[in-house]
Amino acid sequence: MTKESISTMKLFDAQALAQSGVVTSVPVDLREISLRGAFAVHLIQAGAGTTKIEYLVAPSKDGTYLEPSGASDIVGAQAAGSNLIPFTPSLTPWLKIRVTENGVGAITSLDLWLHVQ
Repeated sequence: MTKESISTMKLFDAQALAQSGVVTSVPVDLREISLRGAFAVHLIQAGAGTTKIEYLVAPSKDGTYLEPSGASDIVGAQAAGSNLIPFTPSLTPWLKIRVTENGVGAITSLDLWLHVQ
């Protein structure tokens, strides 16, 4: 059995998010780390709101990041608590994670890690 490493990046650390607010992560360079194409986000969320989490892609770090045509949200309505959610992004060298509060209430704290293998 071969050993395959998992790359983990913390993209949000105790991030507050107002009702209907939006935050987008820093760009993640996938050119050297997406060996198997397995992706997941691990989050810990506190507050009264719910969040939609989606991924955005671009051909270059400073390019325009878009949600791919036909892409599914990572999660549509995440409530307070902890969750680990696998997802399959489109083939791309650069990725960002966008979190939107669904208009329910403020998020007092959001920690979110991206795991890639």
